[in-house]
This record gives sequence, C-alpha cells and structure tokens, in this order.
Amino acid sequence: MVGGIVAEYNPFHNGHLYHIEKTKERCDKVIVALSGDVCQRGEFAAISKYSRAKAAVLAGADLVIEIPAVSVLSGAQNFSKAAVCLLETLGADILSFGSEKGDKEYLKEALDRLSKAEDNGEIAKAQKSGKSYPRIIGEIIGEIGPNDTLALEYLKAKKDSTDFIAIKREAVEHDDKKRSGAFASASYIREKGIKVSEELIPNFAFDLFKNEPEFNKALCEEVMLSHLKRLSVSEIEDCPAVSEGLENRIYEALRKTESIEEALNLIKTKRYTHARLRRILMCLYLGIKKEDIIELPYIRVLALNEKGAEILKRAKKSSSIPIVTSLSEAKKISSIAEKEAFATDMRRFFCGERGNFGEDFRYSPKILTDFKKSNKIK
Repeated sequence: MVGGIVAEYNPFHNGHLYHIEKTKERCDKVIVALSGDVCQRGEFAAISKYSRAKAAVLAGADLVIEIPAVSVLSGAQNFSKAAVCLLETLGADILSFGSEKGDKEYLKEALDRLSKAEDNGEIAKAQKSGKSYPRIIGEIIGEIGPNDTLALEYLKAKKDSTDFIAIKREAVEHDDKKRSGAFASASYIREKGIKVSEELIPNFAFDLFKNEPEFNKALCEEVMLSHLKRLSVSEIEDCPAVSEGLENRIYEALRKTESIEEALNLIKTKRYTHARLRRILMCLYLGIKKEDIIELPYIRVLALNEKGAEILKRAKKSSSIPIVTSLSEAKKISSIAEKEAFATDMRRFFCGERGNFGEDFRYSPKILTDFKKSNKIK
C-alpha cells in the first residue's frame, strides 16, 4: 500500500513524526504533498520548504512533492482537490490524515450529510445569506474540529477506490496554546520560536531548522502593504476568490490603514474569514490571478529517498501530468513556475537572505540516504 499525506509541517514537530509512523504501520511507502513557501493561512512559511521536505523524508516519508502556491492560496476545497490529485496520480491508494475524532464512520456519515446539503442547495442558500463556509459546515454537521473539517474536503476529492486512515490527534489540539509533554501544535512552536522548542521537534528536524534565519514579519507586512496600496480596483477584482464587490471593500480598506491587520479587520464580514482574506492579500502580492487557477500543470519533487525514486519511476509511465525535479523544467510547462519562484524569493528576502534570487530554479533534490534512528520522540 502507498499512503498519501497532505501537510504543511510549519514547522515539522513530534506530532508529525507520530503521524508518519502510524501511517507506516499500514503502508509500505509514504508520499507527502507539502505546501511550499506560502501556507493556507495566507502567510509565508516559518521554515523553508526544502528543510521541511527533507525533515519529512528523514522522518520516514519516501517522497515529498510541492502543492503549488496557487492551489494552497485558493481555499480548502481547491487546496484539498489539488493535493489529493497529486497523491493519487503518483500512486497513493490510501489517504492518511490527522483527526480530532479518529473515527472513520463518523467522517463517512458527516460527508454524507454534507453531500446531501450540497445536492439540495442548502449550502448555496446559506452562502448567499452571507455565512462563511466553516460556519455552514458546523451548522450542517454539528461541532467539528478543523482537522476533521479539512478531512471532509480530502474525502470529497478522492477517488472511490482510495481508502483512508483517520489518525486521532494525541495530547494537543490544532492551534492549541499549551504544550503537553513532548507535543505541541505548530502554531505554539511558531509563537515560542524554533530555538526554544527543541524538545517539541525531532532531533533530525531541529538540526535542519535551528540555523535557519528568522522570518521578519514586520518587514514583510510593511513591504506587502506598500505594494497592495498601489493596486487598482480592476487589479484586485482579477484576484481569485474576489467577487460580488469585495474588490471595492479591499481597495477602500487598504487606503485607510497602515497595517495588514487593520485592513483585515475593516474588510472582514461574517462571510469572509481572516484566513480567507489573508489568502486573497497574498495572492494580490504574488500576482496570482483568476486565470492561474487551472488544472495542475506539473508535479514537482522536493525530496525523496530510494523508495521515492521507485515511486517516481513507476508513476512517470502512467501519469497524465508531467513530473519534474527542477522548477526550470516546470517553467517550460507553465508560467505558474515563475510565481512559485517569486514566492520563494520573497520569503528568503524577508528572512534577510538578499542577493540570491532564483534559488528555486537552481534547486534539484538528491536522493537522501542519511535516515537515522535518532528520531524517537523525546
């Protein structure tokens, strides 16, 4: 069996190691579809995608591929659809994800209720009334955690022949503000800082992360806001997820404020969550337009071991999507590669790494053979 995991690993921690180890109890090989240098929160990643991808392989994954930034920033439904398509194209026949309940039957029943609500127009009606999608899901299904909410999108996107594993989260919840022994949420670690979170991160991952330059959030928001203030209404309107006059609301808010957070508070309505609006602003900053939200143009490899190389060799014989190990190859296929490289360059810039742009086009993954058994949870 080949397992497929959708992840951000922002940063990779002991809970992620636990998830991979539990997945490997059921699967011979593991593929991870990983967000690149921007994440679903609409923010740049705390750790570079190269380090996070290598950490995943050292933890036991065999192949790590990149979910394109245009998919990451287009909402949970498109994000899940793209990630699952990538995994299934490469041969994953079982999806594995973290879950608050860890109950397959509960998720199947929840998916059935959700599907019926879509079919009878209940969801569309609620959206027209101005409710946000997460709120609508909660009203249809009842109280449901963020991991299980995202899991439903994976289940909607997968083929009928693809099985799934729902691995119950242990010790801490998603975005938990407290740690529990050797476990903590990624948001807790980002808030505290990598260098003071050694006990929460496997040894091999901490060795990769500890020397990474710190992301300068203040500089990022200052530069982003300066750029966003120069956009016209028509340029904002051409951004994915902008419709029904939202472009005017964004345009006016950006001119009244001196911070991204203040702008978000002015734009926000009961229909648009902060996360969705952050994704929109990031798309505007990176120059991602409605025309960029297309079918996946390529599959890009970030990290692999020998088993991963076997997966690729087999997949290349049947994949309808080109598989590349270099973004330079991807550039010949789609202009989306240029925007991917720009996102990486900007993240590096905000980490103080100046004058070395274009790294994404020079990067080519090598087969990793230095897996160590020093990855036990502390």
